[in-house]
Amino acid sequence: TPAGGGEQLPGYLTLPRAHQRLWSAGASDASSTPPPPPLVLCIHGGPNERDYAGFDPWVQLLAARGMAVLSVDYRGSTGYGRRFCNLAHGNVRGMHEDVEDARRWAVATGLAAPHRIAILGASWGGYLALGGATEVAAATTASDDDAAASPRYAAVVAIVPLVAVGAANTSPAFRSDPLVAQYWRQLYGPSVAKDVKAAAALSPLHRLENLDKAVKLLLVHGERDPRVPREHGDAVAAAAMRAGLAGAHLTYAREGHAIRREPNVLHMWHAIERFLCDAFALPAPPAVEARLFQGNTCTVQWDSVGVYGMCEEEKADAEKTLAYLAWRHPRLASYDPPPSGTVSSSASSSPPTKAPRVDALVVHGNSMVACPLGAADLFVDVLYPAGCRAVILTGGVGRETPPLWLELASRGLKPLFSSEHGGGSAPPWSNDRPPAHVALPAQGISSKPVLDGFDLTLAPEALRAYASEADVFLELFLSRCRERGLGDCVAFGGNPMADGKDDTATASRRRDGGTAYVYLETASTHTGTNVEFSRATLRVLGLDDQTAAVAVVQQPQLHLRTCLTWQKQTGRQPLGWTVRPTEAAVGRSFAEQLRYALGEVRRIPAYAKADKAFCVMPDDFPHEAARRLEELEPTIQAALDLEVAAKARGSAAAKA
Repeated sequence: TPAGGGEQLPGYLTLPRAHQRLWSAGASDASSTPPPPPLVLCIHGGPNERDYAGFDPWVQLLAARGMAVLSVDYRGSTGYGRRFCNLAHGNVRGMHEDVEDARRWAVATGLAAPHRIAILGASWGGYLALGGATEVAAATTASDDDAAASPRYAAVVAIVPLVAVGAANTSPAFRSDPLVAQYWRQLYGPSVAKDVKAAAALSPLHRLENLDKAVKLLLVHGERDPRVPREHGDAVAAAAMRAGLAGAHLTYAREGHAIRREPNVLHMWHAIERFLCDAFALPAPPAVEARLFQGNTCTVQWDSVGVYGMCEEEKADAEKTLAYLAWRHPRLASYDPPPSGTVSSSASSSPPTKAPRVDALVVHGNSMVACPLGAADLFVDVLYPAGCRAVILTGGVGRETPPLWLELASRGLKPLFSSEHGGGSAPPWSNDRPPAHVALPAQGISSKPVLDGFDLTLAPEALRAYASEADVFLELFLSRCRERGLGDCVAFGGNPMADGKDDTATASRRRDGGTAYVYLETASTHTGTNVEFSRATLRVLGLDDQTAAVAVVQQPQLHLRTCLTWQKQTGRQPLGWTVRPTEAAVGRSFAEQLRYALGEVRRIPAYAKADKAFCVMPDDFPHEAARRLEELEPTIQAALDLEVAAKARGSAAAKA
């Protein structure tokens, strides 16, 4: 390719198979020529290195994904004589200009469309890649006919990149060895080597304001890099995040200046191919078996572009699996409550045309705010009008109480058992200090510890009172009923199995009136035990647990197994219902929902085996979709790690 000063730059062009014949034939009929493929400028490191005409697996990977790859040997590359190598001495900007000239040549020859070019490089090549995107060469190469080419690159991939040069680079790796220091002084020239301002003009770290907002950035670094310390990548990532740029930053533990361990290499290049396919709107690459990534040491420091998102096909499969787990009985399938936190005076959609007869609603305990609120909506709109007068809240002794407590505080509620509600004396934890340990009365045993050692970060004055998760879960259900206009018709019925306040005769009289009673069963956390104790509570209330029509509510990911457990123990399918598994309705991220779903697609077949027989095995279980979901486990875990890191940064920022 032609370059400044009359130089000709050697290089190697690799084309996708579909474009090879057209390019080699030099077709002159533009109307019959398809649009050029997206182009990746591949920049070698060194700079005293070169590309070769041999097999390069990573170039072939990109070509197989539909991208053309242009490998450029810029001035300073070896293998073309001393003169060409020495052209770079004291002329770092000339290297940037060579890369820019190669990009212009690709556009001018029709090899690439201006807006469909990416640049990729490692080490010094990563420096030149970032330099190309931050327009280091812009001052000497700008021209009127290139105005349409801004931004110059759709995406940038920089692997272990040097981000500051000369006097602007404070890394000791370039100063500790006298011979190394001498080499870099010769390459930089006296001005860049000594003048911080001149060096900063050639340093991408100090030119990120020139990076177009539309450019996507992928940074990769080894955490033990002795030549270009990880701080180089961290600095660019931090600056890019502050500027609101789109990108990702991957670091690999126990890796140095090159990513060498096989699981890490495969992991990195899969991330790169996904990143570039997304940037060019190409079909997503095939999913990679999770076992090939086992043992990788990647940490995702930043990801705003979805490197660890899923392709549309994978996401569709995952959503289908979630929808399958969120099974609904046909008689309740048409009912959809409003999302969590939304209060309305009427149902958000028409209830079933013929309301089913239901003897009792059983709501399995969990920490999802949407569950008691949605269950209350189902009860107010469908089940109460059809004659249901018994509600059992089961479980409710989990560790994930903060979302429930926050909802309790936002509504200004008191614990159900406080004297304000006429429920007797306030519980021992209803005070101005968060509990370190709570013993909750439970059926079958004298007490059950909850919140043991829990660190409550919410200020005490922000909550009206402290209660167990079971209390809060119960109060949210009742408060929702009150908001929906059923407050005078719903009352607390106690814990029949634990406190002895109820008996069969009393429960029978209650079911004949207009008041619905909500009972609390707090002993168990395992699904099988939940169902056993809930059935025992039904019997105490005078209902036949084998024949009673029961509506079962559980959070979406655990819902199917809960219903299958009811079916196993009673011999009949319950009226299952749950909230739709969407982020808006559930209040949990898609990745977090998939983590639960992964557990369920493993547990259901395992628990249905003859040696366990905890639940019924459904005939239509989606084994293939479950397998594909398991293959996405590294992707899901990476997304969860990102969420944890984002929350940690948010907490740190709030404290600061």
